[in-house]
Amino acid sequence: MDQHSEQVWPFNDAPRWMCVESVGKLPDLFDRLISQSVDTTEKIKATTIEAEELAAGVRTIRKEAEQAEAAKKGRK
Repeated sequence: MDQHSEQVWPFNDAPRWMCVESVGKLPDLFDRLISQSVDTTEKIKATTIEAEELAAGVRTIRKEAEQAEAAKKGRK
């Protein structure tokens, strides 16, 4: 059975060779972070649009209910 162990260090405490190797991976990390940020932004925009549409629907229903109530009171 393969045993896998990992050690984690804060960047500045890691062995120098690991720090040097990891610098070359920063562009990939940044690309991935940017991509995730763009995806998250798009999801937030879509959710905001849905929330605004829902709020507009609720306002319309409330306005119609108030008008119906006013009309009902006016008939009495």
